Amino acid sequence: TVAAGNTEGITDVNQNSKSVSFIWDSLTITISNPTDQRQDLNANASGIVVSAVRDYDSSAFDGSITLNKTDYNGDGTHKIRSLGKYNSLDPIRLR
Repeated sequence: TVAAGNTEGITDVNQNSKSVSFIWDSLTITISNPTDQRQDLNANASGIVVSAVRDYDSSAFDGSITLNKTDYNGDGTHKIRSLGKYNSLDPIRLR
C-alpha cells in the first residue's frame, strides 16, 4: 500500500514482495515569445519555442506538448485561432 505523500489518486500497489520506490515528478514549461510580436487571427506565429524540464532532476522532457489543443512538434509555429476580446485588427502579445 502506498503510504504518505502526494499519491495522485493511487491507493494500492502490488509490489510482489519486492522493494519499490516511486518518484512523483512535475515539469517546468517555458514558452518564448514569437519572433514577430504582432499576430493576426488564423496566421502562423513563428519563432515560438517551447521547452520543458523535469523538476526532480532538471533533465530535459522529451515527451509531447500540446498548446491550445494542438500538438506542438517544436517547429516554432503555432496558429492563433481565437483571442476572446481581441479581433483580427488588434495586435497581440503572446507571453
